[in-house]
Amino acid sequence: MRAVQWGKASLVWADLHVCWALVEDQEEALALEKRVLAVRGIGWWNRAHRGGH
Repeated sequence: MRAVQWGKASLVWADLHVCWALVEDQEEALALEKRVLAVRGIGWWNRAHRGGH
């Protein structure tokens, strides 16, 4: 499989859904992301945990 096909297959397998929310700034976005991840109760990896962001 190509990388794109693997990516699509992994989303189907994990039964993930994507949605967007508009917020005023990065601080609010990070707070919202933290709340959403806490609701799921899963320690998902995300870009906010890299490089001091």
